[in-house]
Amino acid sequence: MARESRDEMQNRLNGAAEQIGGALGRLAGRIDNWEQQRDEIASELRKYIASAQEMLTSLGHGDNGGGSGKPQVQGVRRGHSRGKMSAQARQQQHEDWKAQRRTMKLHEKGVGKKGTHAKKAVQRPLMEK
Repeated sequence: MARESRDEMQNRLNGAAEQIGGALGRLAGRIDNWEQQRDEIASELRKYIASAQEMLTSLGHGDNGGGSGKPQVQGVRRGHSRGKMSAQARQQQHEDWKAQRRTMKLHEKGVGKKGTHAKKAVQRPLMEK
């Protein structure tokens, strides 16, 4: 009887292994199909990009710039220029900041970074007589 149970166990293990192998084979086939589709999509995108680049080049906006496109300005910095504020402007900004902080304190708002948090009421213990 012990021999039969071993044989049954071996048969069940073999059956499970075959099912797992079949599932892995199907999964590998699906992955191969996905990779093939991905490669086809990538090649189509490359064609569209090449076509768009040719159109831009013919309009004068390409890399070689052989058309009537706008000349590109090099070396222009945009945005906030830090450190170039006059001393008077810095002083005025500081005074404005201090006034804003005073206003927040008067209106019992928090004086955190954004001043959006109201101060929480402090509960004081009742005094015994």
